[in-house]
Amino acid sequence: FVGQPKPIWLKTYRQVLIAQEKALKFLRPPTVLSREVDAVARNYFKNLKLDKHFIHGLGHGIGRAIHQPPKLSPKAKHQLVKPGDVVTIEPGLYFKNRFGIRIEDTIVKTKTGFRYLTNFPKDIKSVTIG
Repeated sequence: FVGQPKPIWLKTYRQVLIAQEKALKFLRPPTVLSREVDAVARNYFKNLKLDKHFIHGLGHGIGRAIHQPPKLSPKAKHQLVKPGDVVTIEPGLYFKNRFGIRIEDTIVKTKTGFRYLTNFPKDIKSVTIG
């Protein structure tokens, strides 16, 4: 944020952060279906009646190409997130002609969960300039 964030921006930021945290917690088993990870965030937004504002997949693999399998999307029918995979977890909500908020991290899947490759502070003070 630049300057004093509006209350709706703060509320939305917290909702997007919770969606990311829920998706990351879902990565605990050794291997998970990528579309199920996406569904965790998507269902959270759906419960808030915000799912129409989540207009992209939750994330994607990173390797030799910036966008590669596994895709974390409802369209990814049989793709797995398995130990050693490097993926983004990037939920976002976008309100046309108003504002949008995305929180993105890159993680490596481990046998018991994940490890951050990017780990930026997410508290409001750290994400506000000015």
